[in-house]
Amino acid sequence: MTIMPKVHAAAAVQALHPTDPHRIGPYQVLGVLGAGGMGQVYLAAGPSGLVAVKVVHPALAPDRQFRTRFAREVEAGRRVRSPWTAAVVDADPDASTPWLATEYVPGVPLSQAIATTGPLPPPTVAALAAHLARALAAIHEADLVHRDVKPGNVLLAADRPKMIDFGISSALDGTRMTSTGMAVGTPAFMSPEQADGAELTTASDLFSLGSVLVWAATGTGPFGEGSPVTLLRRILTAEPALGALTGPVRDLVAECLHRDPAARPTAAQLAERLPPAPVGTGWLPSGVAALVTAPATNPGPMTPPPPPARGVSRRGLLAGLGAVLGTAALGGVGATAAGLFRTGPGPATGAPAGPTRTATPRWTYPTGGPLTCMVAGDGVVHAAGADAVAHAIDVRTGQARWTYSLRGGGSSHPPAVVDGAVYIDDDRMTVYALDATGALRWEERGRLIAAGAGTVLAATTEDARNHVTGYDAATGRVRWKSVVDGAPWEGFALDTPGAAADGRAHVGLKHALRTLDAVTGTTLWEQPLPDLDTVTVAGPIVYGTGGSPTAHSTLVAFDAATGRELWRRTVEDRYGRIAVHDDTVYVDGGNGVGLSALDAQTGEPRWELGRGTSYSRAMYGTAPVVAGDTCYIGGIRVGRLDPTPAFTLFAHATDTGEERFTIDLALDTGYTASIALVGDTLVLGSERFDATSGAIVGIA
Repeated sequence: MTIMPKVHAAAAVQALHPTDPHRIGPYQVLGVLGAGGMGQVYLAAGPSGLVAVKVVHPALAPDRQFRTRFAREVEAGRRVRSPWTAAVVDADPDASTPWLATEYVPGVPLSQAIATTGPLPPPTVAALAAHLARALAAIHEADLVHRDVKPGNVLLAADRPKMIDFGISSALDGTRMTSTGMAVGTPAFMSPEQADGAELTTASDLFSLGSVLVWAATGTGPFGEGSPVTLLRRILTAEPALGALTGPVRDLVAECLHRDPAARPTAAQLAERLPPAPVGTGWLPSGVAALVTAPATNPGPMTPPPPPARGVSRRGLLAGLGAVLGTAALGGVGATAAGLFRTGPGPATGAPAGPTRTATPRWTYPTGGPLTCMVAGDGVVHAAGADAVAHAIDVRTGQARWTYSLRGGGSSHPPAVVDGAVYIDDDRMTVYALDATGALRWEERGRLIAAGAGTVLAATTEDARNHVTGYDAATGRVRWKSVVDGAPWEGFALDTPGAAADGRAHVGLKHALRTLDAVTGTTLWEQPLPDLDTVTVAGPIVYGTGGSPTAHSTLVAFDAATGRELWRRTVEDRYGRIAVHDDTVYVDGGNGVGLSALDAQTGEPRWELGRGTSYSRAMYGTAPVVAGDTCYIGGIRVGRLDPTPAFTLFAHATDTGEERFTIDLALDTGYTASIALVGDTLVLGSERFDATSGAIVGIA
């Protein structure tokens, strides 16, 4: 047993697992701080005190060129001596697995501070700009390009903000991880040249800094929100929105966000034009200052987790003793409903019946980037995200059956799984067809829409014309093309996966839902549906949602064969994702509006959880999942002031909507993006708020 020293109250330190090292070089490893595409990060103690040790990904260890670049970057990192950066303390590029130790900064990530307390006022943003400009000036003076300036790499400490994670990113250039499409950087904060795969200079960091400052002032980046491919397209083509920024800072940020790198100021020039950077926490809003100055805590003994608890049967799950889940930083806690929410005989209804007990997940599968999609298969879950890898995970063991590297970057769409074959795309518009072993059958250009009836549908553009293209699922040969009006790529709802069933394919266009014969490509019907968001088919009905992001949203049910409108419901707020089970449609209101159960045939509400109910105080909602007589849905409770936001799983009776139980779990991986039921295993995919890593967790 290792007793943890006192660390910052907001520090997300997790217990070591049996496979984690206990010593790295001269440092005693104390716990896990996190993980990302480049490797694992540990809290460790050495002669000079606490350090953060980053151990690079094992896949990079055999790469001699990487080791050479890594050593060069470490030496450059040692030259960065600034109160605004976390100092490089030690490194061993020649170790069996190279590692880098940096000063441990007791502080709160900027991403976490704003997620907890909200955007910063203009004077605070100006002071933040002064601090970060000085940090970048020091990094650039050492001939380094950071390449990943983002809120998660800015730590708010008691004396001043500090920038972390410089001095390793450029060492990744040319490695297998980047050659297979895993770009260094975070889409929302990339520069145009970074999004385009061009060579980077220090000017790229200034563009990223401008994006961070807009995000800090408004809670949204200058190019809005959306999937990685949407954000990258906007960064390359759209003008930035500066939101609430005012005065001289607005002008400076606008210069940083200039599309031409040569037109941006240098970090040193920016620092000269900004006021002096204040010391301490007086420049921060009181809520943020309270987080930053929270007293150090001792988290207590950090011991490896016990062996996995024995799973409950599927019958137990469907009987209402089902799996309730949670995860924390790539190795979290889970719980089963039986015993967790019941302290004695009788049903678990209403609020939780007693204190929670924790149990170990059946397995945890870390990923090298945030997850954006997860689909259940036959005994396997297929997942993809920003790590540019398609994963097929055995739900019984939690081990990868296979992985496949996507050459065009990450994937923001769920894969289509048909008869064991997997169809997936990447953010550079390439569709891959993989067999049940993960071997490549074929690849073609396009954005995946759906697969069925021996056809894979993709959005394509050629000679300035848009098409829905039907590829033969076995060979990749073009079967047919269906013309779509609009400028290149603009005619599609690119962020909306389609659906296929019964020989028909339902395709989301920008302002309509089109249904095609999947074999011939003949248009069977098309119905207007502005700003299409989701497409779901269940039996003879296809459902679509769309509408204004700020004004209203509409859910429409169509006869899948004829396109006849069966019913529609319009709400003031935005509908989220839906699930159909038996004769009921379960729809998430999105960002805290509530969960509704509607009659699938008529659209009449069976029950609704309006404002004021537990789930209506949640955001980042997952799609609903129904098991037996329970509907599960997850999200982050709003209004919490905890340093780490808590993911909550809500369980509701399918017949009445009555809340059976909830569980709050502090997720250092940020929030859960999706949940799925595969056999007797409830699987969740989670990701960090700062978009650095994720995990897939199976709970029996």
